[in-house]
Amino acid sequence: MRGFIGSTFLLYMISCTAAASDAENSLWDFGLGVKATQSPFVGGDTSVSASVVRVTNKKFLTRGPVFPIYKRENHQYYLGANIGEWDTNRNDNAQLSGMKDLDLEINARAGVAWRSQKGVTDLEILKDVTAHKGIQARLRHTYAPETERAVWLPFAELQWMSADVTDYYTGVDAAEVALGRPAYETDSDYAIKAGIKVQHPLATKLTLVGTAELIHYGGKIADSPIIEKNNVWGGSLGVSYRWK
Repeated sequence: MRGFIGSTFLLYMISCTAAASDAENSLWDFGLGVKATQSPFVGGDTSVSASVVRVTNKKFLTRGPVFPIYKRENHQYYLGANIGEWDTNRNDNAQLSGMKDLDLEINARAGVAWRSQKGVTDLEILKDVTAHKGIQARLRHTYAPETERAVWLPFAELQWMSADVTDYYTGVDAAEVALGRPAYETDSDYAIKAGIKVQHPLATKLTLVGTAELIHYGGKIADSPIIEKNNVWGGSLGVSYRWK
């Protein structure tokens, strides 16, 4: 149910921001695909689910639904929203039974993107409004030369998470203590992400969109008794349609 609500929210935001954007951004490409994500939690499985896929904005490579509020030739400021990436179904495995249920994380975003001849650097701040109320900051660079067709988009990202974020997902409260699961309070920490996005046109309005990425979590997250892997992978594959 939460995944359905999240997908519906994302589609709603896409339609709203597409209608409000200028002519360059009015042609939004989005569709459906399949996403696979490895869980970092103890006893966690690789989850496979439906997902929304979209062709990245060719100028500033913005991710997800955004609304430009100030735009120039080589940079833009924007507002937007997204859904958190953490596994909210961690309690589905027996080893984490008795842990509190997690709510769906929906973030308000504010950021700035700079375009250079070699790609785009994107800095954004995220504030959760539904779950932990924590703050995150992300600095990302995507290699996408202006002289080449944006088909292969390798990227690297550094993410900082406040203690509200990390403790919500990886902390252990006193009421959740069990054999082999001591109490644990997580401080603010970081994650490093590297991967590639592929956008291959299939027809005039159809584009094959795929991603593959590896995420490394910092030591405070890795030391949590409910975290089994501090290096996890993820990927997605789908088809996007250009809507006018």
